[in-house]
Amino acid sequence: MELSIAPTDGRERNACRSIDPAGFFIRHPPAPHLLGNFITHEDHLFQTIHMGAAVVDEDKWLLIIDGLVERPFALTFTQLCQFPRRSVTAFHECYGSPLMPPTDAVWRIGNVVWTGVPLRFLLDLARPSPTATFVWSEGLDYGTFHDITADRYQKDLPLTKALNHEVLVAYEMN
Repeated sequence: MELSIAPTDGRERNACRSIDPAGFFIRHPPAPHLLGNFITHEDHLFQTIHMGAAVVDEDKWLLIIDGLVERPFALTFTQLCQFPRRSVTAFHECYGSPLMPPTDAVWRIGNVVWTGVPLRFLLDLARPSPTATFVWSEGLDYGTFHDITADRYQKDLPLTKALNHEVLVAYEMN
C-alpha cells in the first residue's frame, strides 16, 4: 500500500460531525452481580467523558503520523483496517478526575478486548527520529471541563511504551 503524504491544513478535524453527548457525561457500571462475564459487555462498561464524545465520519477520518519522523504519512480508516491487526484483552479502569483525584476507590472497572493495528507497526513505517521521546495523540473531541476549554483532546505516551506490542491504534472493542 502506498502511503499518503500527511496533510498540514487541518482537514482531519473535519471528521468530527458533532459532539454527543456534549460536555461531561458519566455512565456508572452496573451492580457487581451483573458483571459476571469475564469480558464486560459494552452496555455494562462505564463511561467517563470529560469534554463530550466526538461523533466521527469514517469517510473523512484520517490518522496522521508526523512530527519527528522520517516518513510522515496519513491513512484513511479503510487503509488502517488493511494493516495487520491484533487483539489485546485488557483491564480497563477509571481512576477518577485528574483535577480532583479521589480519596476512595472509584470502582469503574471492566475487562475489554481491543482490536487494532500495533502502534509499533505504524511507527516502524514512519521511522521516528532518534531525538523523539514521546508519541502525542490527538482526538476529535473538544469542549469545556471545569471551566477549562480545549479545542481537542491530547495525550502523550513515552516512545518506549508506544513501541510495546500490546499498544494498539484500536478500532474495535469486544
